[in-house]
Amino acid sequence: MKLTAYTFQLSQTRRQRDLLLIGIIISMVLNVGLAGLSYKLSDQYRIVITPPVIDESFWIENRKVSSSYLQQMADYFSRLLLNTTAVSANSRREAVLSLVDNMSYANFQHLLLDEEEQIKKNNFITMFTPAQFNVDVERLTVEVIGELSIFQGKQQVKNNHKTYKLKFSFSGKSGKLLVKGFEDVTKEA
Repeated sequence: MKLTAYTFQLSQTRRQRDLLLIGIIISMVLNVGLAGLSYKLSDQYRIVITPPVIDESFWIENRKVSSSYLQQMADYFSRLLLNTTAVSANSRREAVLSLVDNMSYANFQHLLLDEEEQIKKNNFITMFTPAQFNVDVERLTVEVIGELSIFQGKQQVKNNHKTYKLKFSFSGKSGKLLVKGFEDVTKEA
């Protein structure tokens, strides 16, 4: 009687040990699988950076940005660069240069200093109103089409339909979208 009870208890203990061993093996396999998946996905991430004014949702991945993000940054940068007064020219220069790619920094700095001198000398006020954006996500470029108004004092001197092309550079590691080019591509009629 004691032998059958002991044999029964031994078989129960072996069964529990086998179930526990199966559970541990399954857990180890799942942990190895999750570690592999984590490693594979560690290079794929999204960073959310907000421009000063958010009009619609956007996303940024390690090597891509959404067209809405490019459009919003082009809108912000074009307004920052083209809306100026003699009083705001200094702070505008600092704000613009903080958004410029290192390779283009010297060119932008020279351009902004020249413009600042002209604006202060002639008491110009410039105002740009974007109307349309043509976004090329693959090339990280945006054409901004709108009206550029130039005032001297309170008198409007010019009102031109303008097209500007912005070229951006994107660093996937830092998640920053920086301006590397800005040019007037208006076609003369």
